Amino acid sequence: MLVTKDSISSFGHLDHCWEDSDYLFCWKGMVFIEGIPCGVDSIKEFSKEVRRLGLQKACCILKGCYFIVIKDKRRNAFYSFIDNSGLFQAFHSDKAICTSFLKLVKWEGLSKVNLNKEAVVEFIHFGNIFFNKTFFDLIKKIPRQSILSFSEEGKICFSEKLIPDLDEKNDKFSFLDFFEGFVSSIKDEKVSIDLTGGIDSRLLAVLLDYFGLEFETAVVGIRGNQDIEIAKEVASILKHDIHITYHSIDNLEKDLYELFAMCDGLCNILKCHTQLQDNRGRLHRGVSLKLSGAGGELYKDFWWLQDFPFYKKKRANLERLFDLRIAPIPFKHFYLSDDYIETSINIRQKVLKELSKYIRDTNTKTYDNIYFSYKMSEVGGRSLTNNFYSALKGYAPLLELDLVRYGFNLPRRERFFNNFHRKIITSVNPDIARIQTTGSGMSVSSKSLDIIQDIGKYLVNISIRLTKKVAQKYLRRTYFQESPIHPDFYSKLRKLSITKDSIDLLKDEGIINKKIDIDDIDNNYIGNFISLAFLMKYMP
Repeated sequence: MLVTKDSISSFGHLDHCWEDSDYLFCWKGMVFIEGIPCGVDSIKEFSKEVRRLGLQKACCILKGCYFIVIKDKRRNAFYSFIDNSGLFQAFHSDKAICTSFLKLVKWEGLSKVNLNKEAVVEFIHFGNIFFNKTFFDLIKKIPRQSILSFSEEGKICFSEKLIPDLDEKNDKFSFLDFFEGFVSSIKDEKVSIDLTGGIDSRLLAVLLDYFGLEFETAVVGIRGNQDIEIAKEVASILKHDIHITYHSIDNLEKDLYELFAMCDGLCNILKCHTQLQDNRGRLHRGVSLKLSGAGGELYKDFWWLQDFPFYKKKRANLERLFDLRIAPIPFKHFYLSDDYIETSINIRQKVLKELSKYIRDTNTKTYDNIYFSYKMSEVGGRSLTNNFYSALKGYAPLLELDLVRYGFNLPRRERFFNNFHRKIITSVNPDIARIQTTGSGMSVSSKSLDIIQDIGKYLVNISIRLTKKVAQKYLRRTYFQESPIHPDFYSKLRKLSITKDSIDLLKDEGIINKKIDIDDIDNNYIGNFISLAFLMKYMP
């Protein structure tokens, strides 16, 4: 969708509209109110709340991953916003709002000369651009708290939703009640759940099964992956079908072009290759809604482990968080030309300065805020938004703002040792809780005997994780981590003509050091360069 002061233009692909005498509602994505069918029925109920409470307050009741534009027919005014978790990626310039970054780039007539150098370097380092920025100063991502409208002159104006802060507790909120209402909202969808050997997707699967939802499960990887074998065992006990997509490198070059379109030019396209193939299978099976367990880290201590076991400190160590969590494999600045090296060297301090805006009163709350507001807003949001390219609705319930607030305010002890997951999963399906998980081999059972057996595995797992981080920093490789990627993926990629052409293009543009060869670039970064080259070719 493209929205200006005077009109709404639709690009198709899951764009929906409903109107009454006063309002026109157009939306893209997965939108619902708990207990009410998602889509039109929820929008109708939302329209009543807009009249009763006003738009700024009414936004609180909507859940999902979506972009909405409302035309107030009485005032001939447009109001646009995204979901309260900030997961759907939509964009604005000074005078337009759009659900596609690439289409807005063309609409604004931007070219390579308009690229922001710092944004280019950030993308090369991380494969994403954070803090609601894009490659251009003119185009930004819509913030989750904002409602966008237009002035008389057609310029974008901002007002704030009246949504709660992460720190605000809701003593009336029930984790289980949310999922019961959610199941009522999606019972008419054909649902497919990402299921791995981990505990987050397992938590999601057992809850939806417990409340009686019909769904399939799906997993992607390569033969022999522990993730696949454990997922098969879980699906079998739950009595839900499981569909396995084995990562293929056939038609790799052709897939790269489709990946660039799917990712809207805003992430490392190589990291989404398995997602593209997995989505094709789901579409073939008639799936309409894809659910992910992303966000489960906000209910356990995974994102805190660099401070283990000191989870109540006043001061967060952002430098250590950056080096162990955000950029564990140091970037080689010599990849870049002289014009870009200084910006590259300074990127760490620039990111740390931006991250300081997320500091809270304890170390773990700071880390949670960074995980949700920085990492998931961009990386998780981009992944979910990619699904809509394939005409799939995508959603991660554990990243819903009300649930994130709940996890944010849990006692630290409940998040230690996966205690929250253990309690919930064991209460609804003790047989599933006893199944081992990927990597650690631990269960997620809260039974005393199972916990005793898991303590040693937990300590070993922490040691392995810390060793992995040290290896990433000093050896620039990731050990002790199973990959779902075809073992010949990168070797085939490096032989493609499009890869050589991409590196040569970035050399000609003065971004890459002309002395660098393809084989000098680590697998961790070659996708960032290829993705950037695709964007350069897209623009005039």
